[in-house]
Amino acid sequence: HPLEPSTEAKTFDQIRQEAATNGLELTRTASNTFVVRDRATGHELFKGATKEEAEAFINKSGQDGTVVIDGNVPIDTDIPGNVMPPPPPGLRVNEPFDFPPNTKVGTIIDFMQSTRAGALITPFGHFASALDNILGTKVFSEVFLRTQEPKGRSISRALPWLRNLQGIEKIATDAKLSPAELEVAFQYVETMNLKEMLGDPKKGQGLLKSRRVNENEISSAELLKELDVGTQRLYEYIRTRNRLFFEEARDLKIDVKDLDPTIKRAIEVELIDSKDMTPNEMAGVQIFDFIRTQDLNDMSLYVVSRLVEAERGGSLSRADFAARNKMTLAQIKFALEIEKIQADVAKIPDVPIDDIQLIRGFMAHYAEQQTATLEGSLLGQGGASREMAFVSAMIRSGETDPYKMNPIAVTARYIRNAFNAVEFNDAWNSASRYVDKELGGKFGKDGTTASLIARSYLTEIRGIPAASTKYTRMITEAFFKKMGWEMDPNILRTLVDMQLAFTNAAFMGARPGLAGRDIVTTSSFHYSRFGGVRGKRTMRALTLATLAAKRGEMKQLRDAGELPSIGIIEYETAAQLEASAVGKIMGGLPKATKRIAEIGLTLSLQRNAYEFSYVGILLEAKETALKGINDIVDAGFTREAKAKAYKEIGLDTYNLETKKAFDQFINSGEYERAANFLGQQTAREILGVYGRGNHPWGWGTTSGRLVTHYGTWPANAMAFMLAGMSRGSKAQRLAFATRFAMTQAGLALASDAVGLNIHSWLILPGLFFVGGPAVQTADLILESLTGYGTDKDRARKRLKRLLPAWDDPRSMFVPFSYVLGDLIFAVENADNPIEFFGRGFAIPLKEGRSWLDDF
Repeated sequence: HPLEPSTEAKTFDQIRQEAATNGLELTRTASNTFVVRDRATGHELFKGATKEEAEAFINKSGQDGTVVIDGNVPIDTDIPGNVMPPPPPGLRVNEPFDFPPNTKVGTIIDFMQSTRAGALITPFGHFASALDNILGTKVFSEVFLRTQEPKGRSISRALPWLRNLQGIEKIATDAKLSPAELEVAFQYVETMNLKEMLGDPKKGQGLLKSRRVNENEISSAELLKELDVGTQRLYEYIRTRNRLFFEEARDLKIDVKDLDPTIKRAIEVELIDSKDMTPNEMAGVQIFDFIRTQDLNDMSLYVVSRLVEAERGGSLSRADFAARNKMTLAQIKFALEIEKIQADVAKIPDVPIDDIQLIRGFMAHYAEQQTATLEGSLLGQGGASREMAFVSAMIRSGETDPYKMNPIAVTARYIRNAFNAVEFNDAWNSASRYVDKELGGKFGKDGTTASLIARSYLTEIRGIPAASTKYTRMITEAFFKKMGWEMDPNILRTLVDMQLAFTNAAFMGARPGLAGRDIVTTSSFHYSRFGGVRGKRTMRALTLATLAAKRGEMKQLRDAGELPSIGIIEYETAAQLEASAVGKIMGGLPKATKRIAEIGLTLSLQRNAYEFSYVGILLEAKETALKGINDIVDAGFTREAKAKAYKEIGLDTYNLETKKAFDQFINSGEYERAANFLGQQTAREILGVYGRGNHPWGWGTTSGRLVTHYGTWPANAMAFMLAGMSRGSKAQRLAFATRFAMTQAGLALASDAVGLNIHSWLILPGLFFVGGPAVQTADLILESLTGYGTDKDRARKRLKRLLPAWDDPRSMFVPFSYVLGDLIFAVENADNPIEFFGRGFAIPLKEGRSWLDDF
């Protein structure tokens, strides 16, 4: 009722908008608590564990004379009827800070990175920033930044449920249930006889959980039953009629509602004749047309159709259905677990689903009707429900395939879409609108090309299969069918994933020296960028990471979606994420392959090193930003105070769009948000993010991932180096280059001192990516067949190394073979303990004497 308060759970963004209208700012912290601040002053007014608590506080604003900041003791504000404290003395500066323009070198680099060719080697975030600097667009803020953190939150909330689904999948795999038996189990969940359909939702019965089937729906179903007509025939007739009306109106360049009734009648007469419609069927069409004029929440065409089909088909109870289909206990147990996990997700307060039963019903109805949209499957009946909006969004985006009735696949996509609806879809829709309306429409040919690349990013981060992926899958499926092979059409993706996982396990598995290399490289990048006496900021980052690990803050950040990680393959699309989280039925990696790759990654400590470095950089940048913000507030927001604080923060080292966004957050009083934002952006720029579309254009496809294996780090590192050499004044750029040279010289001297060859630890050689192992192997094969002289011999010699030998067990096809080679070479060649442990931890020995040999 319009005069009654809504009982629907509101999203975080909706509550934030309410806060803004009350002069407040709502933010979510890294520990997933909710903070309300005075938008004008930035003072914290409230902190709560849930967004509903924050909403309740916001709704009470202006109703009390005091504010409870902490505990139960009110603080007198001296402002009757106002919960806000008085503003601090001094004037605020709300105008944007006047940042200097991009340097000439920076403009040249931006131009190169923003071209179509540049997009092929530049990670999307850097491409977006460069494009904005050249064209004046807002792709970096409106597309990249807007979607990154919401996607992280969505993934972090979905993953525990996907792992629970893995346990349910085990029931099916242990019982060796066939795909057909799995579909029967899913149909069991849907099964309901007529008595149950008409039952009380409060007792777990009924077609809808929100209300009982009403008398109008029952009487309509009874009329259709008496007419003895098939509902499918009625659906087909009305769809065809509406399509013909639309085509005629389009030809006449008028709206359908303005069509002459004589023309409409002529179309109907011809259609009745061509479809051989009976008088009873036309009476059924009239009933359907009447129902379509009603709000589906009051009288549902879906409900009426279910009642008719159930009564005509002699609907069964679950027990009868199980008996008729000879279901095993394992099938029934599996079905009940699927039903439970779907219901449990729907019960989460902020998930926009009231009735999981209706979700399943809409999906089945849509699949049966074979229409382009869910609304079309219901003949465009007016009115909307949260369930209908949820299913419509899934279908329109292409995230789900409603024609596939595998319960594991359906539930995995349902889980992902549920949390996308809460955390991610609003941000994605906003970014998508910007690409469609602003980027593609206002910037000519360059904007069209940019929108193509931005759309590719949005498609991947949403989990929508790319056109090339869909085409490959379609062709593969058709080929298997013609050959009579029963094979998963995702076999190509699975084979590529296996190759990537095996290669990673071979090259990097159980080699902890690589984790040390990663931390040293990250420290080199951080010191080169920010400097400081004796690397003060870099040492502080390492200290904060250590403290965070001890206090459990890393888990909090991970659970809040603010800490990305790395996996057993370089980066994963949404479908692969589901597959790796769930397992075999979703087309994931074979269990043995996955276990081997996971063991290798765990023993290499690279995941730990990545997360440790990311947290340290994030927290240090956030801490430094907050100190600067406090100085700005204490000084009264003067431009001089801003300039000084921004210099101490190192804001000149960021791209222009990041600087503007940070400044805007401060001007609007969003201090913690500003610090969090800068912390995340610093970690993204220095370390890179594996996944969430953070790679160059085209690298996320199946073939792209194979060709560009191990290319993500060089792409991120190259973008970082180019940024360091082009941002800030000449003195700042020279300082960056000097500090970077110092870190590399220090590594080289350490190498000479201990007798280890750390060439692979030096950054410059790794910047120039020439293709992954698959590309290099193909090149060697070609060279060995068509090359000349020494080139041909060299290629053949290197090809022999692909297979393990007695004296050299290393092979890119054999997991852990490189760590075994490390240990053998350490035993055979090391002359002192440092050389032994260094070689054993994947650092080659240096030819010639080391300084230690003299002692």
